[in-house]
Amino acid sequence: MGLPVLLKAVGGGGGRGQRLVADEKTLMADIEGALREAKSTFGSEGLLLERFLPEARHVEVQIAGDGKGLVVHLFERDCTLQRRHQKVIEEAPAWGLPRDLLERIAQDSVRLGETLDYRGLGTVEFLVSGEEYFFLEVNPRIQVEHPVTEAITGLDLVALQLRIAEGAGLGLKQGDLTIDGHAIEARLYAEDPAMQFAPSTGTLTTLSLPDGLRIDSGVEAGDAVTPYYDPMIAKLIIHAPDRETALARLALALDHVAVEGVETNRAFLAALARDAEFEKMNVHTRWIDERLDDLTAAAKVPGIRLWKAMAAVLFVTRGRSDDAAEPWSNRDLFTNWRLGLGGDAMEAGQRVMLTDAAGSVEELCVGPVRSGDTYTVYGSDGAALTFSCREIAPGRWRVAQGETVDVATARLHAGVIEIDAGPGRLVFRPAPPLASAAGESAAERTVASPLTGMIVDVKVSEGDAVAEGDVVAVLESMKLEISIKASASGIAANIAASKGMMVDRGQTIAEIIPPEKEQA
Repeated sequence: MGLPVLLKAVGGGGGRGQRLVADEKTLMADIEGALREAKSTFGSEGLLLERFLPEARHVEVQIAGDGKGLVVHLFERDCTLQRRHQKVIEEAPAWGLPRDLLERIAQDSVRLGETLDYRGLGTVEFLVSGEEYFFLEVNPRIQVEHPVTEAITGLDLVALQLRIAEGAGLGLKQGDLTIDGHAIEARLYAEDPAMQFAPSTGTLTTLSLPDGLRIDSGVEAGDAVTPYYDPMIAKLIIHAPDRETALARLALALDHVAVEGVETNRAFLAALARDAEFEKMNVHTRWIDERLDDLTAAAKVPGIRLWKAMAAVLFVTRGRSDDAAEPWSNRDLFTNWRLGLGGDAMEAGQRVMLTDAAGSVEELCVGPVRSGDTYTVYGSDGAALTFSCREIAPGRWRVAQGETVDVATARLHAGVIEIDAGPGRLVFRPAPPLASAAGESAAERTVASPLTGMIVDVKVSEGDAVAEGDVVAVLESMKLEISIKASASGIAANIAASKGMMVDRGQTIAEIIPPEKEQA
């Protein structure tokens, strides 16, 4: 077959247990890692090798059979948008491909089912490259993305599966089935796109999902995302007359999702839904991997500077009481508003540390209040933003900057500020500036576990020279292997982890000390 090839665990599924081999030099390490992952995840070390198609679309056909030779297809789904070989956004039907090609794929799927006397619901998966298509596998179950098929066919696939299991047959024929509109589904995960989609564990302190669409979810605020199960939080399903409308509605719905306590891919999904290349379907299964930096940058909320400033104002003016004993919390005991002392404007303000949903922290300074509820807020770069902010009804605010006027809903609860405005639902965690004071240089030299999981390999020994970006240890969490890398160069010291050891999120794995300190 030549290179590149794909290593796949025989017992694998859902994109797990797959490794791309592009260089013969890494073959042994890739095989060892794939064997380890296959045994841990599926209890089997069997591997197979497949031809790798670098730019293909993933198309799958939903079939249903009565076990007596009658098989129908419920049309196809497109699942091309993937990361780590796992699906991110799915839709039905497969937009932009010739209908005659899709019909051939569907008929091949039906013939396969008829040959097997297939009974129940199943999915026949293919890769499509140009006018060619290649069989991947059959998943003999109802899949995560089944709601988009339900939306365009009007069928309840779970009910159909139970009907077949009871021996009542299909109750439908191929001619009974038609496509109605377009459906699209996004998987909301507890993961960090900026860290190669590493799963994020913790307690869901806030979980707010929008109305007006189908949502499949099994968690609620207060539940914990653990390293032992898939980190999916919810599926958001949109059904619209056409794909353009479906994408627009999905983007808007994602804007109004709020999750606190764990990192999520919400902003990343919203950026995907608005991406021009995805809108044209100029994508393939490795498209996200190839454009990850651009897509992550696009996930930043437009106009977020104004809403950060509003959150800082709310914390200063509404986030503290008049009678609290702690000085920072009491507006009267500690204001820090130094007026007429000859200092610059920033010195006359109140400083606030704001952490957004993406985990980025910024120090803002709220200047003295002017007449007409007008505020000036200074960013960490010293740039000033002047706007007015006035409560027009309980929880509803009129926010004006220049000639632009917005109405936002805001509330302070459980230590966070939640703002529902034009860009969507934004969550900020405010704190006094001293609350975040820490030794930054020391922190960057501490190698800590990003997740709760098990150490499967330690790559350095005490006294080894380590360069920035070198892998210090390999962690297994949620059945995925994650490389823990050094963020600074130096000498490995105080190694506190060993193979097979369970570690918590944030637990120190090792320290990277400066070379000069080691010599001293």
